[in-house]
Amino acid sequence: MIISAFAWLLAAALLLLLAGAAYSVLLAGACPEIVRSNEICHVTTPDLWKLRVCRFRKPGSRGEPVLFVHGLNANQNNFLNPAGVNGNLVEFLKARGYDCWTVDLRTTHTAQPAPGRSVHDATVDDYAAYDIPAVLEHICRVTGWDRVHYVGHSLGGFLLYAYDLHTGGRRLASAVTMGSPVDFARANDLVPPPLKRLVEIAPWTAGELLRLGLPLARRFSRFVQFLPVNAANLPKDMDLRDFYTMLDDPSRGVHRQIFGWADAGEVVMYRGRLRFSERLPHLNTPLMAVFARLDPFINSAEGRALFDRIEMEDKKLLLCGRDAGCAIDYSHCDLAFGVNAAAEVFGPVAEWIAAHPITPRPAFADLPPEEPAPEPEPEPEPEQATEEELPEAVPAPGAEDVTDADASATPEEEAAPDPPKKAPAKRKAAPRRKAAPAESAPDGETEKAEEGVQE
Repeated sequence: MIISAFAWLLAAALLLLLAGAAYSVLLAGACPEIVRSNEICHVTTPDLWKLRVCRFRKPGSRGEPVLFVHGLNANQNNFLNPAGVNGNLVEFLKARGYDCWTVDLRTTHTAQPAPGRSVHDATVDDYAAYDIPAVLEHICRVTGWDRVHYVGHSLGGFLLYAYDLHTGGRRLASAVTMGSPVDFARANDLVPPPLKRLVEIAPWTAGELLRLGLPLARRFSRFVQFLPVNAANLPKDMDLRDFYTMLDDPSRGVHRQIFGWADAGEVVMYRGRLRFSERLPHLNTPLMAVFARLDPFINSAEGRALFDRIEMEDKKLLLCGRDAGCAIDYSHCDLAFGVNAAAEVFGPVAEWIAAHPITPRPAFADLPPEEPAPEPEPEPEPEQATEEELPEAVPAPGAEDVTDADASATPEEEAAPDPPKKAPAKRKAAPRRKAAPAESAPDGETEKAEEGVQE
């Protein structure tokens, strides 16, 4: 009896596993990633990882460069979905002449690990020490600009803090952080213990379960607390593919480090050389900090307290909620694609970047936009000449005279051996044209001469 029950249970588990695998394949096929950039490259970091970087700009644009860095368990589609000038921040700034760049950090599905490494070996320190500097240097080298504007969402904004405090922000002209905490005290409260354990044991399974739950997330949003999105703030044209393609699997190393910071109550990076609680007030890069009222990671009140700790004067706080004049309360993720984000978030971000132009400006910056090179027109096919237009046959220089007998010979006669007879007298050959010197012969006459030989 016990064996029979165990067999039935095992069979049910196998069927459930097969159904889940089939559902996963169908969902992946229905939600392909659409890369809307035709300028894609892979930047190699100092420790030999390769990161996908995409560029978005108007044809011939010489605008100032802007780098977009995504958050945890996400990729560059964090800033690219939904499509449209008012749908995402990248296209919003591209339409205003900026040279926009997006990156997939080393834990995303497009990253190519260094030999002997895995995405699960990566840490937050690797993001800040290797990925961000490598991409910034690549952008400056390709564009010719000396510095770059930086926009980071969630963990991407945290990396801005880490890079600035570690390097002094040497490659940054201005920065925008969106829903970016400086500690992770709430991580243990927001992530259930079973899910934490699953992330450490089987990161791919945890990521796949999250993606498989997306079709139900909109309908049952009140019961899906692990998605930090205000369902009322989602654009109507934002579909399942937009969410599916912006999610990536968690990384064991990154999450282990974040959970460790949550347990310790303090963020320490670079082997103890950077303590956020001590260094945060000394940020150097002009900063616009954006926070959402319903953000479970850092809400508006906590964001204001963080903002007040920064000592520099060139800073700005943007709160997104009804109490701050917005049409709706924002949560964590919808800061990047809310219903009214174009007016309430994207517009202020563009104004902040415009207020911090990169100086000195390179010589090419004020030139008119480059016009794209015209496509070469196909060469017209030569017209078929009639018999009346064919040129008179002219033997090539040094060739023997052709006789009428030779010209009228059939293939059989040419193949037969010549009998030992007395050679007939040659007839008078047709008079030759007087050829022009080789140096001054036009191309057309040379071609005609060659056609004559073939004829």
